[in-house]
Amino acid sequence: MGVSLSRILEGKEIQIFDDEKIVRDYIHLEDMTSAFEKGILFRKSGYPVYNIGTGVGTSLKEILDLMEKYLVKSIPRIVVKKDSRIKLPRWNVLDITKAKKDFEWNPKINLENGLKRLVDSIL
Repeated sequence: MGVSLSRILEGKEIQIFDDEKIVRDYIHLEDMTSAFEKGILFRKSGYPVYNIGTGVGTSLKEILDLMEKYLVKSIPRIVVKKDSRIKLPRWNVLDITKAKKDFEWNPKINLENGLKRLVDSIL
């Protein structure tokens, strides 16, 4: 996100690899940190694996549209076709049920609020 934001602020185009409709699970750093803290306190034995995310999918297009809204400026976008040998998943949203149950943890900062806070901190 940092590189993209720097490019946006410099008025440069954003390169989107393959398709801006690809969906990912974006989490705020504060929520990630709180999950890690809870996980450290919870750990009993072994090394169990947990998905840490929001459980909510957001497309690159949705993120860039929100950034345009909060920055009140248009963001030039260029789609770069990926090498056909590289297979990126079109949708990747994490199941955070285990972390929620074991750690009694929930992400608190939704994407819109997180982006708004980011933009407010730099303007």
